[in-house]
Amino acid sequence: MKKKVTRKKVAQEAPPEARFGKRQVYLPIIAIILCGCIVYANSLQGQMLLDDTHLIKNNIYIKNWSKIKLIFTESIGAGAARPFSFYRPLQSLTYMVDYSLGKLNPVGYHLHSIIWHIAASLCVYWLILLLFQDTFLSLVTALLFIVHPVHTEAVSYISGRADPLSLTFMLLTFIFYIKDRRSLMAATYAVALLSRENAVILPFLILLYNYSLKRKVSFGTFGTLAATLAVYVVARVTILKDLLPHAVNGYSPPFLDRFPGSFVALAKYVRLLFLPFGLHMEYGGKLFFFSDPGALIGIGIFIASLVFLIMKARTRSLVFFGVAWFYIAILPVSNVFYTINAYMAEHWLYVPSIGFFLIIAHGIQRLYESGTFKTLAIAILACLVIFYGVLTMKQNYYWKEPLVFYEKTLHYAPDSPTVNNDLGFHYYHMNRKEEAIAAFKKVVALSPQYAGAYNNLANTYRDLGKNEEAIALYKKTIEIDPQSVYPFNNLGNTYRAMGKKDEAIEAYKEAVRVNPRFIDAYNNLASAYYDAGNVEEAVRWYNLAIEKNPQYAEAYNHLGILYYNENKNKEAIEYFKKALALKPDFGYAHSNIAFAYYYERQYDLAAAHYEEALRLGYAVPKAFIPLIEPYRKR
Repeated sequence: MKKKVTRKKVAQEAPPEARFGKRQVYLPIIAIILCGCIVYANSLQGQMLLDDTHLIKNNIYIKNWSKIKLIFTESIGAGAARPFSFYRPLQSLTYMVDYSLGKLNPVGYHLHSIIWHIAASLCVYWLILLLFQDTFLSLVTALLFIVHPVHTEAVSYISGRADPLSLTFMLLTFIFYIKDRRSLMAATYAVALLSRENAVILPFLILLYNYSLKRKVSFGTFGTLAATLAVYVVARVTILKDLLPHAVNGYSPPFLDRFPGSFVALAKYVRLLFLPFGLHMEYGGKLFFFSDPGALIGIGIFIASLVFLIMKARTRSLVFFGVAWFYIAILPVSNVFYTINAYMAEHWLYVPSIGFFLIIAHGIQRLYESGTFKTLAIAILACLVIFYGVLTMKQNYYWKEPLVFYEKTLHYAPDSPTVNNDLGFHYYHMNRKEEAIAAFKKVVALSPQYAGAYNNLANTYRDLGKNEEAIALYKKTIEIDPQSVYPFNNLGNTYRAMGKKDEAIEAYKEAVRVNPRFIDAYNNLASAYYDAGNVEEAVRWYNLAIEKNPQYAEAYNHLGILYYNENKNKEAIEYFKKALALKPDFGYAHSNIAFAYYYERQYDLAAAHYEEALRLGYAVPKAFIPLIEPYRKR
C-alpha cells in the first residue's frame, strides 16, 4: 500500500529553487558572498600572530604530506613541539593545503579563512530556510552573521579557523539530518568533530529542533548521529586520551570559584552582540564573586531568559528556538563542566550567535511583513549591515600587525602575562632587547610560575652576552616546567657558544629525551658532536634529523658544511643542493655551495650562488670576496 504524500511534505522535500523560485534563492546567496568579501577584504593584508607561529610557521607536519598520519594521531601543536590538548586534524589539514599552495604567505591563509566563513554563513542561510521556509528571515540572519565584528577573531586570526570550519560541517550535518541523508550526515558530523571539539553539542541542538518545531525524532537517523559521536568520544578517552582538555598549568579552580565568571561572560556576550565595541583577544582566566556587578547582570539576564523559556515551552516560538540555541551552544565553553584557559572569548560566540541573529532577524521580518513598516524594516537591516560591516573592517586592522595587536590588547588587559610575554617576544625579534627584557620581567612579576617568560628572558640575556644570567634562567625554566624542550635546547646553545662541549651535548640529549620529535635538538646535537671532534656521531644525528623530517633544509646544509670541512667537496655540493631544493631562499646554503664550487673550480656556478647569497642579504665572509670577484658577471 502506497504512503500518502501530502502537499506540505512535497514542498519541504523539494529543492529551495522549486519552492521559492531561482531568483529568490540565488540573489540572497550572491548578497551573502558579496558582503563577506567586502567586509573581510582588508584582512588579507594581515600577518601571522600568536598561535599562528606554532600551528603554521614552526609546524613541520603541515609542510610535508607524508606527515598526514601524524596530524590525525597527535595534538594540533605536535608539529611544532608545543603542548596543545586540542585534537583538530581537519584544521591542520587545511593548513597543509595552504602551505602546499603558497608556503608561508599569509594572504593564502587569510583567503582560505574568509572562504570558510562565507561557507558557514551560506549554511546558516540554508538551515534557517529549511527550518522556517522564509527567504527573508534566512537572508537577514545570514547577513547579520557574516558581517558582525565579534566574528573577526574566528576569521581574521588564522588560528581561529577551527570555528568556521567546524560550524560549516555542523550545519551541513543538521541539514542532512532534516533531509534524512544518513550517510552524508555521519560523514559531515565526523568532519565537524575532527575540526573542533564543540561539535559534540550538535545532537542537543537537533533535539531542540525536534522539540521546538514539533518534529518527531527519527530514531534511525538520530541513532546514526549518536553512534558517530560515541565513536569519537570513545577514541578521545582511549586512543587519544592524552589530548583530553586539561587544567591550565595543572590547576583547576573549584566549580563555585569559576561559576560566577560564567555569568560575567554572559553579560558581556550580550553586550558585545548588541554593541560590539572594545573587542579584543585577551580576557584571561579571572575569577569573580557573585557580588560582582557583571555577575549580577548576567544572573539577571539568565533568570529572565529561563522564565521566558518556561513560559514559551508550550508555544515553542521562533524566539524560544533562538534563545534556547544560544544557551545550548554556549555550554561547552561556559567553564561549567571543566576549566578552560579563559572565562570568555569572542570566538566562542561563533555558534551561539546564530540564535541571537535569528531573533533580531525575526523582529525585522515582522516589521517587513506588516506592510506599513516594510521600508523601515529594510532601512533597519541596511543600517545594521553597514554598522556592523564598518566595525568589522575596522577590527580587521587589530589583527593586521603584531605590534599594534599587542599594544591594543594590553590597553584592555594590562596585567595579562600572556600578552606581555608575546609583546616581549615581538620586541625581541625587532631587536629592541631592553624593551623585551622589561616586558619579560613584568610577566615574571605578574606570574612567577610562567616558565616561558624565564626562557624568553634567558634568550635575551644570552644575545646580550650575559651567558651566566641566561644559564640560571634556563635552569629556573626547567625547574618550573621540566617537560618543555625549549630551555634544554637553548641551554645547549648557550653552552656551545661558551665552548662547553660536553655540557652542550648533555643539554641537547635532554631536549631529545623530553621531545623526540623536536628536530632542532637533533641538528644541534649533531653540531655539538662535530665541535667535539666526533664526526661519526655528528653524521648519525644529522641523518636522524633528516629521517624525522625529510624537509629539514638546515640538516642538509650542516651535512654539507661537515663534508666541506672534511675536504669532500663533491659530497658537500650534493647536500647543499638538497638544502636549496627544499629552501631556495636559503642564503647561508647559497654562500656555502659557492665556496664548494669555487674549490671544485666550477667558477661560474660559484659566482652565481655568490650573487644569489648577496641578493638574499646574506653576509658572505670577507675572505671569499677577492677570490670570487674576478668571476662575477657585470
